[in-house]
Formats: sequence, structure tokens, C-alpha cells
Amino acid sequence: MNPPPQKNNSANAGLSIDEQMRSAVLDHMREGVVGVDTNLKIHTWNQSLQAMTGLNPSAMIGNKISPAVFKLQARTLGEVKQDNCPFLNCLQTGNLIQRTYLIAGRSGREMEVDFNVRPVRDEQGSIVGAMGLLQDNSKQKELQQRLNSLYMKAVLDPLTQVANRAEFDRLLEVYVRTHREAGKKCSVIIADIDFFKGINDNYGHHIGDEALISFAQLLKQFVRKHDFIARFGGEEFVILCANCDEIAAVRRAEDIRFRLEKTPQSMLDGKCMTASFGVSQLEDNDDPTSLFVRADKALLKAKELGRNRVVRADLSKVQGDDLGSGADQSATGVRWRKLKGNHLVHLEFQTRTPAEVLIGKVSHMLPEINAQLVSASEDYISLTCEIEDPAKHGQFSSFNIELDIQKLTRDDQHFEDDSETYLRLVIQPRRSGWFHKNNNSLAEVIALNIRQYLGLSNDACVVTINRAVNSSGRD
Repeated sequence: MNPPPQKNNSANAGLSIDEQMRSAVLDHMREGVVGVDTNLKIHTWNQSLQAMTGLNPSAMIGNKISPAVFKLQARTLGEVKQDNCPFLNCLQTGNLIQRTYLIAGRSGREMEVDFNVRPVRDEQGSIVGAMGLLQDNSKQKELQQRLNSLYMKAVLDPLTQVANRAEFDRLLEVYVRTHREAGKKCSVIIADIDFFKGINDNYGHHIGDEALISFAQLLKQFVRKHDFIARFGGEEFVILCANCDEIAAVRRAEDIRFRLEKTPQSMLDGKCMTASFGVSQLEDNDDPTSLFVRADKALLKAKELGRNRVVRADLSKVQGDDLGSGADQSATGVRWRKLKGNHLVHLEFQTRTPAEVLIGKVSHMLPEINAQLVSASEDYISLTCEIEDPAKHGQFSSFNIELDIQKLTRDDQHFEDDSETYLRLVIQPRRSGWFHKNNNSLAEVIALNIRQYLGLSNDACVVTINRAVNSSGRD
């Protein structure tokens, strides 16, 4: 019994057995293949290229190749002209041409395609044509986009679009290991929005979500390329500060805190939010857990002290009102005088202004803030100040103000190259009972005025240890 006759493919009609086999191989390739002679006439057009373009081989073979055949578009330059045709360029230069174009695919669908066009040479090395390989990037690009989307869902907090808890746990170990191997310092800042439950209770959870998004956006403004932000949970966020010691991390946390408390939030009817911060630095005996736990304890101390403040990890071990009262409890490591009694404001600064200039500025500042000089020396000034309460016309409140000034030499271990002086500002109530019965906004106003008169910019503030403590019994 004779086998049935084979169906003749018009595209392969008249081809030798070798040519038909070569054509079959080309048709099974996933890439589109087009071959041209030296006159740019098409002699090969495989089935994959037909699938890409919708153009039948029988209609294309014998025609001249041009960018118009594919409706070639370069992403930045637009329509590709004939003089920049990759096949023409290949024949002219004899070089491999590799370019990426947009083409009009089947049914007009735009596709991104890699063109690889190489010269075809005879046995004598003369160019007799060119062969183009077209690889569709669209599916690969779509797959990559899907993978990226899945990855982002796995590592990002869906609400705030910063990293999630799982990604933070992973990267904290990486940060600790890489910084220890490089002998560099790194620090952790933990931030928690104050009284966030009140926002949810008073405005609704959807407004609480907006507040979280706003806070996350603010945090992003204070990080560098190699830093890392994560939402640890609820209203708590973490910043990993690369190549950053504790003093610099505290300064950054203070900048964030200050910006937040001065930024009206539209979702809260123009009211401002505040946050508390704990900061720790990687120590020799730290592992990722201990580094984080020390920052978390500092955050708890900040909340115990009344919130809206920054506390360093080493300070979190100090109890109650003794915080900052001894030389080893200073935020900067400077040996200050001991503090007595409650204080409303406790700020420490590094400044390039010489101590003598600061003392001179204080003398000119006295009448401006309605203050009286109590005592003065080359490193300590004591003042009293009265300020009218705007909420109670005609009533004045009295404060004690201390300015402790430390001149440091350049070989001091705490000294930074761009600093000349450390200054501590402390404001206390003069009358017993006032501290417990009134808010601390007036003390804040005095502190702001003093900073302005002494030329202490916001970024000069090293740390706020016990800023505006209110002993009203609130959580």
C-alpha cells in the first residue's frame, strides 16, 4: 500500500530537501526570522514572524524590507526612517546590529522587539545578505511586571507603601551584618504616632489610615538612598539609618519630630500630629534583636515622659525625673551640671558659634523676652522670665531659664569637626503648682524665641530629652 501523497506547501514549493529541512527548522524557532539579500529583497520569513506581525510569508517573500514593513518606532526618536533601517545598516557596515524597537504586531498591537541583524557571508567572506532575528520582549516584560508586582505585594505595606514587618526583619539582619563587616556604625529609629487611638475614635478609621499615609510620606523625606523605612505594625514605623551614628540619628529623629508637630494635617481639620521616637546605635555586642529592643525601650521611655520627644537608648535606663540630671545621662555625652526639680524644656545643641558670642547675644536678648539676669559666668547663665498667657489676658507666668555652655577642644572625643560649642537650654516653672495646672505651650514659645535670638537653627538641635513635660496625668 502506497503512503498518501504529502501536501505541498506553496512556500516550500520548488525547494530542495536541504532547503525544506532548513525552512522547517526556522518555522519551529520561537524567534521571528527574516532573511534578505544585498538588494534588501526578502527570501526568508518564518512562521514565528508571521505570528508576531500577522504578515504571511507568501505575501512578503520577494518584497523589499524597510522599517515601514514593521512600522518601526524607536522609543525616544519616534518613527525609524529608511536610512536607519537595521538591515541596511548591517549590509553597509558588515557589523552586527542590535537594537530595540516597537513594532505593530498582529491586529495592530504594539510590541517591544529586540532586533539582532547580522551579515551573511559566502565562502570568500563577501556579504551576500543579512539575517534578522526578532525576539518579542512583550511577554517577558509582562512576566517581569507580574513578578515585580508579586514581589512588591510581598515586601510592602499595602496602605503606606513602605516596607512591611517581614521585610524589615530580613533587612535588619542584613544591615547589622554588613555594617559590622565594614566596621561602620548604623542606627535604628523607632517612631510611634502619639494618641493614635484618639484619631481613630474621633475621626474614624479611614481618617486614621490617611494619617498613617501622611506620616509615612513625611518619613520618606528624611531618608537617604541606602536608608530603609518599614511599618512595623499599627502606628509604629522603623527607620534603619545606614552608616549613621546615634547622635546623627537622634538629630534626624528630632528633625522629623519638629516637622511633624508643625505640619497641619488636612484629614484632621488642620490640626497637627505628634510622635515619639526611640534611637539606638549598633554596639559591639549587639545582634539584630538587641539593637531593636534597645531602641524600643527608648521609645517606651519617650512615651512615659509625656510623648512628642526623642530618647536615646542609653538614656532609657534612667528613671523618671532623673533623666538627663547627671553627666553620664547627657544626650551628647557632655558633662552638664545636675538639674533640680521639674523642667518643661530640656534642649541640647551643637553650634559653631563661640561661647563668648553666645553670652554676648544673651545680654542683648534679655529685654526682648522680658527676662532678668540672675547669675552669669563664662559657662553658665541663669535667667528669670515672665510671659503673658494669651488665653488669659493680663495674667503672666514666670519661668527659670538655665543656659549651660561647654567649650570643647578639637581633641575631645565628643567633638565634631564642624562644632565649637555645646549648649543646654533648660526651662522650669518658678511657682510650685503651676507645673501641674497649666499646659507647657508658653515654655515652648520661650524656647523658640531663645533659639531664634541665639541663632540656633533647627538642625543644630542634637536631642530633645524632656521637652515640655506635662504632669497632668495623661497617658
